[in-house]
Amino acid sequence: MIHLAGASIGGRFTAERKHEIRTSRIQPTRKLAELAASRPSLKAFVTASAIGLYGPDRGDEVLTEASPRGDGFLADVVAGWEDATTPATAAGIRTVQVRTGIVQTPRGGMLRLLSPLFEAGLGGRLGDGKQWLAWIALDDLLDIYRRAVLDEALSGPVNAVAPEPVRNTDYTRTLAAVLRRPAVLPVPGFGPRLLLGDEGAREIAQASQYVLPERLTGAGHRFRQPELTGAVAYRPGDAIRGGRPPRRPRRHPPDRRRHRLHRLQRAHLPPAHQAVRRTRGGHPAVPDEHVGPLRRVRPAVRGQARPARPGRRPAPEPR
Repeated sequence: MIHLAGASIGGRFTAERKHEIRTSRIQPTRKLAELAASRPSLKAFVTASAIGLYGPDRGDEVLTEASPRGDGFLADVVAGWEDATTPATAAGIRTVQVRTGIVQTPRGGMLRLLSPLFEAGLGGRLGDGKQWLAWIALDDLLDIYRRAVLDEALSGPVNAVAPEPVRNTDYTRTLAAVLRRPAVLPVPGFGPRLLLGDEGAREIAQASQYVLPERLTGAGHRFRQPELTGAVAYRPGDAIRGGRPPRRPRRHPPDRRRHRLHRLQRAHLPPAHQAVRRTRGGHPAVPDEHVGPLRRVRPAVRGQARPARPGRRPAPEPR
């Protein structure tokens, strides 16, 4: 059984928001753990967790699964979240808590919020840029969940982060290089406080956590994207295509029959009317003033029906 439910932590930490974050994680997890305990045939109970357990600011301290918990709202929530799995553990079911880092995917999360700013040339480091960022690529996170389900030797908390954390300055420089945009405008410290409030900015935007995946490294786990550059430039599903980027859609080939038709039509016109004007669509058209052997031809605009084919070319007069 895999349990991933939980309200998003993005936004201001109001009283209502904090209540939603807490109740959407702890109560459903406890009920599912009790349900799992009543099913002796269940082999594994895997739940989501977060590195927020270690607190918002641990400096340069190396954090592993054996490190003590930190302080703050998110640390309290995650501690109660993991304690809610106790009924399943007491029933003898192998239980795994996946402590997830900052997931890198263009479909959501941090990367989705920052990419438009950096593409517009408005990206920059946050404050002094010394905060540690424990990140993880999306496909690597899926591999960790798969291992948590299948590896019978894995139980308890597992740090789902890449083996190389980076500082905010390095993350900013890497994202700007991948998008080929400058990143020279640092974000002042009061910026996140205006959007998230004091508590939200301290717990999310300004958090500094040097977290390592000690248990995964000890188990010989292989990461698909161990370096940040590959994770930021990577699109989910590239592994299915052998690491190749998706093919670009082909453009429709030019309609050679239509252009040949226009040449034939112009050949029937007298020299005074062979001047060709261009329409808005960029296709040649026969002047509307000519009404002769051919019918009046409308401009060949994209999306309109093709003009009728002309008749046979008249035979030359005998000399």
